[in-house]
Amino acid sequence: MLPRVIRIQSENSEFQSLAKRERKALLPEFSRKTGFSLIELLVVIAVIGVLASIVYVVIQSSVNKAKTTRSLANLREINSVALLYTYDHSGNYPQTYDRYDPSTKTGTNLGWGEKIWPYVVGSDDIPWPGFGPLQEGTIFCSPFLDMDNPMDRSYAMNKMVETSVAENYGPNYRKYKQLENPSKTIIFSDADKRSSLTYDQVSFDSNGKFNVVFLDGHTESLLPEDIPEDETDILFSGFGDS
Repeated sequence: MLPRVIRIQSENSEFQSLAKRERKALLPEFSRKTGFSLIELLVVIAVIGVLASIVYVVIQSSVNKAKTTRSLANLREINSVALLYTYDHSGNYPQTYDRYDPSTKTGTNLGWGEKIWPYVVGSDDIPWPGFGPLQEGTIFCSPFLDMDNPMDRSYAMNKMVETSVAENYGPNYRKYKQLENPSKTIIFSDADKRSSLTYDQVSFDSNGKFNVVFLDGHTESLLPEDIPEDETDILFSGFGDS
């Protein structure tokens, strides 16, 4: 017969072992695991990857929308400044490029941006910054501008809204008041390499759309199907009913 102390210790040990087995049996299966299996780990990684891709798409979309909004705001402000120019020049917009003619000694060899620049900065003493990244921080710098290209253009002026291109419409064709429907005619837009806009020089670099401001001051983001293949269309020429 075992001594009483040894028998009690043995009984306590058996009781503890039985209690541990019963407690373990009551726990859910997943709570008894000490870690993830390989399959579970792969599933978690896949879920994280999907969520990350969704977040990236949402963030990228928001960034692009913000860039488009900024670009449209720039165009609206450029048009407002150009209107100030017309007030001082008999209602005429600047030419897209005022080329110097040695035979008549007229012309300044300045583009439309350089012509309205003094109205942007409120002074004739501040020089035109130039093109590409030199325009950073001004309304002439598009969020979609290629900063690695020193001659890249952000915005263009509608070349049809100037006398030299539209001689058939009379000498005052550039006057705002003589355009038939300002709400349907582009004055400034995203640039496609050049500072002058023609119907065949349209840029869709802004999220696949063409940002423009119309003569009446409202802005739009046009799709490729919105662009006519004819320079006489009112969208470019300022005349017509379409």
